[in-house]
Amino acid sequence: MNSVLDALLESLEGLKLRFGPTPESFASDRAQTGDTREHSVSDLLRSYFPSTWTVGKGPIYDTFGGVSNSIDSVLCSPSHPPMQTGKRTVLLAEGVHSATETKPDLTTHTKSSELHRGLAQIASVKRLRRELHDTAFHEDALENPERHRIPCALFTAKIGDAESAIHYMEKFKETEGASPHDLPDLLIALDYGVILHTADARYGQARWLIAKRASEPVEEAYLLLPETGHRILAWYLHLLYGFAAPELYIVPPILRLYMRSMSFPEGWGVWRVTKSS
Repeated sequence: MNSVLDALLESLEGLKLRFGPTPESFASDRAQTGDTREHSVSDLLRSYFPSTWTVGKGPIYDTFGGVSNSIDSVLCSPSHPPMQTGKRTVLLAEGVHSATETKPDLTTHTKSSELHRGLAQIASVKRLRRELHDTAFHEDALENPERHRIPCALFTAKIGDAESAIHYMEKFKETEGASPHDLPDLLIALDYGVILHTADARYGQARWLIAKRASEPVEEAYLLLPETGHRILAWYLHLLYGFAAPELYIVPPILRLYMRSMSFPEGWGVWRVTKSS
């Protein structure tokens, strides 16, 4: 018995309803349907992070004058001020823990697709600079020159073929001049599971898993976790909690204690990026 996983089972039912088919009468009301789906992920984060954390929507600003595209669910630490001006809520990079963009259907993997648009929105966040104190990082991450980047996720109900999506992410780098560090850290798909991307396998949560599966040193790679049901949400939250927070955790996050017994799904593996010569 695990009360957190059981709670996620109930949360999943709400997500299925919001991401499910739209009745014919409301097919033209795309704005409210889209808002509801975006809110569902924000509500999930609000439910499973402490109440002192907040979730906003909009562009993120950094101290170097950079600004991202508007993002659906921006998870902010307790240190982030409300920053409500009467016209907007301003999101500051130093108070942002992570950013999640919601795209209900990512089954099309072309330049005109929602996957391409989502990758572009994530890249706009990844190119910001978030200056965190060294105490926010694990000791082995302090040598990572890219540790300032904000962790990002793409959340979808449908991705279709996972390897096709990965191939398109690789193509996105070529066509858009993006670096491996500009890609999402996580791709959460309710019809597949979780894809964790690492631009440099020497750092990050997946380094020991990738080392276990690879026969030689690996740089960029994708960790594939084909899961089902509420366990997909559990991995999403578990991995989010594993990223460096703007504030040092005084004690380990409570939810991670309930997820530490999770086993890896059958068929999990590593998709390695082969660098062109």
